[in-house]
Amino acid sequence: MNLCFVGCGAIAAVHADICRRLGHTFHAAVGRTPASAADFAREWKFSHHTDRLEEALEHRDIDAVLICSPSEEHETQARCAIDAGRHVLVELPLAMSYAAGAAMAELSDRRGVTVMVAHTQRFMPAVQAVREEVAAGRLHLHHILARFLFFRRRHVGWTGRPRSWADNLLWHHACHVVDTCLWLLGMPPVDGLDVRGRIGPRYPATGIPMDLDITFAVPGETLVNIGMSYHSEETGLDYLMIGEERTLRITRRTLLHGVEVLYDGERDVRYIANALQDREFFAAIAERRPPAVGITDVLRMLQLVHDQNPAS
Repeated sequence: MNLCFVGCGAIAAVHADICRRLGHTFHAAVGRTPASAADFAREWKFSHHTDRLEEALEHRDIDAVLICSPSEEHETQARCAIDAGRHVLVELPLAMSYAAGAAMAELSDRRGVTVMVAHTQRFMPAVQAVREEVAAGRLHLHHILARFLFFRRRHVGWTGRPRSWADNLLWHHACHVVDTCLWLLGMPPVDGLDVRGRIGPRYPATGIPMDLDITFAVPGETLVNIGMSYHSEETGLDYLMIGEERTLRITRRTLLHGVEVLYDGERDVRYIANALQDREFFAAIAERRPPAVGITDVLRMLQLVHDQNPAS
């Protein structure tokens, strides 16, 4: 399959490494600047490079577009690729409003293309194991405590490489964590949840809020508390899931019950969730079926996060 990559940062490199191992062809690289596009194209041996997506899409042999650009650019770029009749895998967020996401769902249906959103945590084996326990009725959750902590006071990626933009805590990492919590609970309707959130002040060096907490409750069933910070010198992602039957923890991709290791994430290849996710995207295209995480699957998450945005 001939691919177009939009974005030339670390996560684009992860997708490129996976796609190369899957045997796909790198056709066009689109960067924020001509220089970044040229560098990425040279590194991964793309046939073409440009700083304009519209120019790249003029190549009719492009089958799919992978969008790994800054959060605020995803909606416009995804709509452009969908409208051009290309299949799309888009990093979080799909869009920065619920209305935009819903409109994109309608557009993708009309154009008949596959659109998948990179909710990578759904493909983490430890998360999948807990979801299976809940779905089978073997674990009834009373409370989920989730934390994402990172030190990101400068414009750098998660590899430590400088770049011209930074992730948005609300519209990237919070989307991951909120979606994971909702998915573990079977994606309950957001309109029926008691949702409360607080966002910290904008940090001068990055121009975005660097701390937030979100609490929501499925009435009469489960309480969820999410705490996140880009100011923390202690970094990591973990979930504590307190159930009627037992309490489970996910940390460092490992699933624990007390000291018992139920799934050892340290034995995984580094990007196993990303690889499973990308394989699913291409399989959905080949089999002409909806992907595991299509647009409609993420609209409830978008609705909840959108309601926490002070600008909305």
